[in-house]
Amino acid sequence: MIAPNIQKNQWVLGDPVTYRWWVLPRGDAIHFRIDEELANSGFDSDFAYVMPIIALPSEVVEIRAGKIYINGQLLEADYLPSLPPKKFDDIQIEIPPNRYLVLGEDPKIRGYFLKGFISKEPIVRRVVFQWGGEP
Repeated sequence: MIAPNIQKNQWVLGDPVTYRWWVLPRGDAIHFRIDEELANSGFDSDFAYVMPIIALPSEVVEIRAGKIYINGQLLEADYLPSLPPKKFDDIQIEIPPNRYLVLGEDPKIRGYFLKGFISKEPIVRRVVFQWGGEP
């Protein structure tokens, strides 16, 4: 299982090739660089981000009381971050075509979450294994 975010002193092994040939599945952790679209969403280009894909192109995402719904169905997965209900409530968005939704904790500010739409171009690799790090 891939953790939602990389932890301090943690290593990852990634696949930089095969993800380019198909639609990435929900739950895959991806390592990506920051493009202008993500920078406008609060991502910092000084950091390397690894986050899970939460939603796929053209899906409708709702967040109510900290719970994530995809096309009306509650998303239950152990890779999901624990969202603070007060900050993540009454959100409904449709994922643009050719974009994925990533969501994870900001590495600079504990308890602050970043979300953004990402195309395949900024993705560096699909994470296939993680090890080490602080508990």
